[in-house]
Amino acid sequence: AAPAAGGDGNGATTESTSAKIETDEKLLSVDITLPASLFADEDMTKFDADAYASENGFKSAKVNEDGSVTVTMTKAKHEEMLKEMADSLDSNFNEFVNGENTPYIKEITHNENFTAVTMKVDKAAYENAFDFTPLAIGMSVSMYQAFTEIEYYVEISIVDAATGEAINSITYPDAMNG
Repeated sequence: AAPAAGGDGNGATTESTSAKIETDEKLLSVDITLPASLFADEDMTKFDADAYASENGFKSAKVNEDGSVTVTMTKAKHEEMLKEMADSLDSNFNEFVNGENTPYIKEITHNENFTAVTMKVDKAAYENAFDFTPLAIGMSVSMYQAFTEIEYYVEISIVDAATGEAINSITYPDAMNG
C-alpha cells in the first residue's frame, strides 16, 4: 500500500524505506542511515555533508537519493553518542518527574533500548491534566533510536503509582500515524 502522507516535519513518517534505520557495522566503524524525516527542516540542496560530518565528529556523511543521510563513525564515537543520548533522556525524564508543570508524574523508567517506557502517575491529577509528556518522550526516543540498529518503536505505559493499575498505553510511531 502506498503511504497516505509523508513526513510531517515533526519526525513522524509513514512506513517507507526512508524511515528504516540501517546499521552496517564494520570492523572499526559503524555506518548508520538516518531517515530523511530527521532532516525535514533542512534545505537538502544546500546541505553540506562534509561540514555535518565534521561538526558531529563523524568520519564521513553522504546524502542519499531519498533524503536520508548515511554517516560513518568509529565504534567508540557511536558508543559515546549512545551513552550521551541515553543520559540526556534520563535527565529529561527526571525533569518531568521533578517539574512544576508535571507534579502528577512520580517516576519514569525504561528498558535498555527505550522500546518500553513506564510513567507512574498520580491517577486523578494525571487524568485532570492536559498532558503531552508521552508525545515528548516518543519524540526524544525517536532521536536516540535513530542512532541504533533498531527501527523506531516505543510503547509508553501510563500506570497509577498508588495501585499499579494500567491507565493507558501509547505506541509510537503508530500514534503519530493514526
